Amino acid sequence: MAAAPARRPIPALPSGSDAAPDTLSLKGEVWRHLRRDRLALAGLVVLALLLVTALVGKLLTEWVVVFDPKQVRLPEKLLPPLAGSGAELPADLSPAFGRYLLGTDDLGRDVFARMLQGSFVSLSIGFVAVSIELAIGLLLGGLAGFYGGRVDALIMRFTDVMLCFPTFFLILTVVALLRRRSGTS
Repeated sequence: MAAAPARRPIPALPSGSDAAPDTLSLKGEVWRHLRRDRLALAGLVVLALLLVTALVGKLLTEWVVVFDPKQVRLPEKLLPPLAGSGAELPADLSPAFGRYLLGTDDLGRDVFARMLQGSFVSLSIGFVAVSIELAIGLLLGGLAGFYGGRVDALIMRFTDVMLCFPTFFLILTVVALLRRRSGTS
């Protein structure tokens, strides 16, 4: 019988400052993959710009009121973008920088201020909706994966049925039901 080949000893894992320079932290590994995928990097940049816009909008419309989205100025209604204040308004009612960057609506409210305020609301709603969907997906996926078999098949059929409904028709149905319940037609 031939003798078994000798095994090489397993080297010890590097620790502390002795770690090899080619090992990356989790953050470094994620950043390395993100840099290689230009589309994902572009999505991250767009998301960061939206987040910054929403936070700046919240800052400028509610915390430090530079643009007041609720201020009604009837003499200044339906002004075009970059229009100056045509009427003699008191200092507290005049627009920031003396111009309406995106004009005014039919009540004389600054459209730019309303868009800044709306960006924060829209982004907040999006994050809450995605968080709810993530929680439901994790719960159903975990149940399907853990139990398998009939439970998995039942959850998958439920998911298939939910994906069959086009979103537009689902929204129309919900709006029609809400109108009927509220008594308006």
